[in-house]
Amino acid sequence: MSAFFDVCVKGFRGLMTAKPKWHFVRELISNSLDESSVNNIKLELIKESRFVTIICKDDGAGFERLSDAYTLFAHTKKRSNALVRGRFNMGEKELASISKFMSIETTSGKVVFKDGKRSTHPRIKLDRGTIVTAKIRCSISEFDVIVSTLGYFIIPNDKKVTVEINNGSELPIFDTIDPVDTDWEISETLETILFDEETGGMRPTRRKTQVDIHKTNKFRGNKTFLYELGIPVQEIDCKYSVNVNQKIPMNANRDSVKDSYLRDIYALVLNATHGDLDVNDISESWVRTASEDELVTDDAFTSVKNARYGEKSVKWSTDLQANEDARNQGYSIIHPRSMSRIERSRMEGVGLVSASVQFKRPRVGYESINRNNWTDSMRQFEKNAFQICDMLRIGRVKVKYIVSEASTIADYGSHRIRFNLGHQHWGSTQKARLNFDPMSIKNLDIFMHELGHMGSSYDYAHDRGFYDMLTRHSAKFVLMALINKDNK
Repeated sequence: MSAFFDVCVKGFRGLMTAKPKWHFVRELISNSLDESSVNNIKLELIKESRFVTIICKDDGAGFERLSDAYTLFAHTKKRSNALVRGRFNMGEKELASISKFMSIETTSGKVVFKDGKRSTHPRIKLDRGTIVTAKIRCSISEFDVIVSTLGYFIIPNDKKVTVEINNGSELPIFDTIDPVDTDWEISETLETILFDEETGGMRPTRRKTQVDIHKTNKFRGNKTFLYELGIPVQEIDCKYSVNVNQKIPMNANRDSVKDSYLRDIYALVLNATHGDLDVNDISESWVRTASEDELVTDDAFTSVKNARYGEKSVKWSTDLQANEDARNQGYSIIHPRSMSRIERSRMEGVGLVSASVQFKRPRVGYESINRNNWTDSMRQFEKNAFQICDMLRIGRVKVKYIVSEASTIADYGSHRIRFNLGHQHWGSTQKARLNFDPMSIKNLDIFMHELGHMGSSYDYAHDRGFYDMLTRHSAKFVLMALINKDNK
């Protein structure tokens, strides 16, 4: 029977050479760990000139069929088992494609890959186990990465892995990769991918599994990884390493997962560790990503909110006086624009309310003074205000006069300043209208104060931006005064 597909070995090799060398070593260890019959694994790395020889030995039952050693994508029972890593049946073939020489010796025979050809020797068998030997091109820096990455593996308690470097002529980096104590263990339903007997293909599904979370300082180095059953899949931007004890849905290169899955992982980490996070951690991107995931608990989200904004926080309100009352009481004001839609919904779900709800006051109405009832002094002040804005080059603000029982003398919002002539500061409203002095230091003081709000984060904030704007205005006036003096 003729073959359905042909594989171009040269093309296959071209794709594989782009992968990091530690990936191939990882696959050998992963294959051995997947076999329940394996108890001991020994990895030997021999660096010589521009090459490294890799020898991986295990004491398992070996290959059931010798053809599995050279058949791409052959069906494997591992695809139906969520508790083992294998599914693609690709690891040894990838390594063979880039090897100068490679052999696989097992209980069903021996296969040799050399000079672009394959030879099989079914009569040369091991009594037990499998030995994979490969010689590949490898620079010193690539070799160092292989060795260092091995230190990040998490080996199950029922397995033993030993690593020997350069035939023991150099001190081993470590003799055994010990299991790493788990700092947090949680159980959660996560996406996985399994073989479907009905369709005859792999399909995504969800399954409850244990997820182990490890602190960075437990590892040899400061890198953190997402693991599939103890095997590092991809480096992650997180304070902790995460080991998922089932198949994880990854790409065909087996080096990354989709963003939605990683967001779920970050959410689980946040649920477990939110009590240990400090202010600096809260600003990390992984926490922000996790905060938008549906798996995040209310307790975890509350911790994030309190760490980011403080336990006393309210949402910005269009009631500017309520915002000011909140600040005066030591509350943080969170503007809706600073949060995503999901974050805003979650914030409200854990008790974040508007400043106008937290500091609810009887609604105070106001009456605008019709422009026809303005006095000449009030009109002159408007002209003065326009002139000041032109000098400062900030765009003209509207000037309005109102009568209200509110406690504010004046307020700023949406590029307009309102003077409340009903405030006791002015005396009676009638007196205020008649005696409104356009050249009064007090009136100009109020006007400049309100102009400062143009630099604040919110219209009513007395924040750093407010004070910076005031000093900027002052600096401009000083500069103009100095220039006028020189011109004279």
